[in-house]
Amino acid sequence: TCPVSRKLEEYQKAEGFLYDALKTFKEEGWDQLADNTRLHIAQCQKHLNNQEKYAKTCLHIASSKYLSADTKLHYQKELLETGKAHEGDLKELF
Repeated sequence: TCPVSRKLEEYQKAEGFLYDALKTFKEEGWDQLADNTRLHIAQCQKHLNNQEKYAKTCLHIASSKYLSADTKLHYQKELLETGKAHEGDLKELF
C-alpha cells in the first residue's frame, strides 16, 4: 500500500474511534469533552476531504459554548470557505 493510502486509512479509523468517543461524551453530558473531540474529528474530515461532514463539524465547533472565541472564529471561517468551494451554497452541504 502506498503511504498516502495508509495515511487516509489511519484518518478514517481515527474518525470512527473519535465518533464513538463523541457519542459517549454526549450521552454522559460531558459537553466540553465532546466539543474538544469535535476538533480532532474536524481534522480527520479535512484530511479525508469529506466536505459535508467537515462543514457540519465546523458548525458545531463554531457554535460551542466551551471553546475559545479564536477557535470558534477559525471554524466559522472554515465553514465559509467550505461553502465557497460549493459555489456559496451551504444548503447543499447540509
